[in-house]
Amino acid sequence: METGQRRHAHEPAPVDVDAIDLLMDDHRLVREYFAHIEATAHASNAADRHRKPDLIRQVCDEIEMHSRIERDIFYPAVRAAFKESDDVMVDDAERDHDEVDRLVAELRALRPEDESRADELLVQLRKAVEAHLHEEEESMFTKARAQIDAMAVGRQLAQQKRAIAEERGQVC
Repeated sequence: METGQRRHAHEPAPVDVDAIDLLMDDHRLVREYFAHIEATAHASNAADRHRKPDLIRQVCDEIEMHSRIERDIFYPAVRAAFKESDDVMVDDAERDHDEVDRLVAELRALRPEDESRADELLVQLRKAVEAHLHEEEESMFTKARAQIDAMAVGRQLAQQKRAIAEERGQVC
């Protein structure tokens, strides 16, 4: 995927893709989901407001997939390439994922009538996700691009995303 091209939700990443580009594309997609969720809160018609549960499910799916590929493939590759003194960057990112994963699990466990609690969790989740994305984009990705084989890692990330999508029955 060329820089600037965008992948749609549940569309598998191309096999030949730079790891950082793939992860940045995921970041854009998650931000778009949050914007759509926020827009449903201000929607004037019931049909748009009723999309919110589906959008929440979709953003949770995307976050979980992204978390899994980062933890399973990207972070180990980064950790192997970085100096030991830079391990703290990966440790911090993994702690961020722990918090985000906890919030996603709590959000998924809610009943439909728990809308006010869902809204509170969405605010917390968005804040945690945005902080994490900012840290990755501003420091980790730049350093990683210079130190890992971004195309080889990108192929692994894309393959795992395809496998996860197949597990979920999302492959066309």
